[in-house]
Amino acid sequence: MMMLVLCSCTDKVQENVSDTPGAKSFKYIEYDDFVEISKYTGTGGNVKIPEMIGGSPVKSIADKAFFNCETVTSLTMPQTVEKIGAKAFFGCSSLDDIVFSDSISYVGSFAFKGTPWLNEQSEDFVVVGDGVLIDYRGTSQKVEVPEGITAFEDAFADNYSITSISLPSTLKTFGSNAFYACTIIKEISINENPNYIVDNNILYTADKSVLLYRPALASGDSVSVGEETTKINSYAFSNNTKLKSIEFPESLKSIGDYCFDYCTNLEEIKLPKNTAQLGKYSFNYCSSLKKITLGNKIEKIPEGTFASCKSLNWVLIPESVRIIDKNAFYYCSALTDITIPDTASIDDTAFAGTGINIH
Repeated sequence: MMMLVLCSCTDKVQENVSDTPGAKSFKYIEYDDFVEISKYTGTGGNVKIPEMIGGSPVKSIADKAFFNCETVTSLTMPQTVEKIGAKAFFGCSSLDDIVFSDSISYVGSFAFKGTPWLNEQSEDFVVVGDGVLIDYRGTSQKVEVPEGITAFEDAFADNYSITSISLPSTLKTFGSNAFYACTIIKEISINENPNYIVDNNILYTADKSVLLYRPALASGDSVSVGEETTKINSYAFSNNTKLKSIEFPESLKSIGDYCFDYCTNLEEIKLPKNTAQLGKYSFNYCSSLKKITLGNKIEKIPEGTFASCKSLNWVLIPESVRIIDKNAFYYCSALTDITIPDTASIDDTAFAGTGINIH
């Protein structure tokens, strides 16, 4: 077996330390026409984010910018702030008072998880900024997201009671893990919307180029993906335990991370020739999956792609494959024989837990 060590070379953005009066507790990244707060370095208490740094407006708070800042007790944002990154205030265990910008159009996943402010919210729909839903705290099984909501990322994640969801006409941004682990949703619908449609109980972008979500307990054990679809989003079919077969269009180019995670009755996968990209853990724990045919444009089988597919006993790997990443076929215990291109680099954990012989 061959071991490949990958080196990724990406352009780095310069991080600066503010010397602006009132902004010395922040590191920031300066872009052409705005500034992003990248890290809070102060001592906590009442924090006020500056409106301007170096002559540019502060429009963004980066992922994890205040991560686990346990001494911050209150926060005031300027009206210039439009975006809050994932886990930006995660674990700020003393943060119980926040003045939001009305301009916010995006809030990343788990941005305020673990804060007293979020825990104290009593509304069914916790909304900030310009219609951004950051959490659903209601108890209804049949949820109608109100008109005026424009975006949400993980507002319904880990909700084990919702059985149906209706989306508003105003929705502009739908997060890939919006319904993560919502294992008993049977139906999704949407009011007439210029950005999204629902067809055959599947949520797509309006032009059907991206398949976004199919409810976990949707009826029907066979699915045909729309002919216009080029991408299937991360988590789109996660926990679809009734799904036995799926027919992909020739147009399909990519499948997202954890896309078919825990589709425990899925038996066979045949990818089109145009499919070039698989997400990590995209078929994780598909425990009934026996047969896989990969298209001849795929160059990489990413981390954990077919991990714990314990019934898998036949795989066709095309000559195009150059990398088989760590845990790609981890614990595929029925897989004992496979043919791999001579030029492929194989991580030494790719076939851990199998009785594989490589030819």
